Amino acid sequence: MKKLLQDLNSISEIAVSRSETTIIGGYTWTISFLEDLARTHRGDLAEMQVVSNLFGGSGWEPTATVEEVRKGTWKEVQRISVSAGGLGVDPLSSFRLKFLGQATGDILALPLGGTTCLGSTAAKQIIRTSTEDTSSYGGDDTVSLLTTFTITYKEFVTDLISAHIDSCDTVAYVIAEKLSMIPPLNRVKVSGKATEAGDNGCEWEITLLSVTGNPELLQGKKMGFNYNI
Repeated sequence: MKKLLQDLNSISEIAVSRSETTIIGGYTWTISFLEDLARTHRGDLAEMQVVSNLFGGSGWEPTATVEEVRKGTWKEVQRISVSAGGLGVDPLSSFRLKFLGQATGDILALPLGGTTCLGSTAAKQIIRTSTEDTSSYGGDDTVSLLTTFTITYKEFVTDLISAHIDSCDTVAYVIAEKLSMIPPLNRVKVSGKATEAGDNGCEWEITLLSVTGNPELLQGKKMGFNYNI
């Protein structure tokens, strides 16, 4: 039930539980629409529609119905602004927030002592393709033009990516597109260039704009050709 529903473009993260069977063989599934980065499930959602293909024994007409247990709500958003009130804000000044009797620690007005309100520098990671010279025993010294790979982040894996669509810069657009489909990485910036080794290798610099702090390393997996990543 969960897998089939999440395969729909209109549904993102959900939790599904099922009751024990009733005396006449029926079940009740409870579907909870969870929060995601795209805010797909915020607000009062439309009810699911059942297209029944149920049948039973003689004299029985099984039915399936949908009942709304709890309406979705728009989550409250509060904005916090820092106003200079003069010539500027001291980078070392700070403030705290209180909510329901609890208070945060000191929050720097300009995070990490920077000069803007954008916070810390976004994490950057490098993916590089290269090869070993095997020409002395029948191989070659260039990355295969048929090279493909996938990128893994946590439990998410991209579709296959060809390392040689056109140029390294062209492949950068494909990498950005594939990575942006991973929920935590919905905003990435990717640039590409050829390596200095002269072996058809590429180097892609990936800036993770939607992930704060120190994220896990992306993992590249080669798909059967002669190169390192």
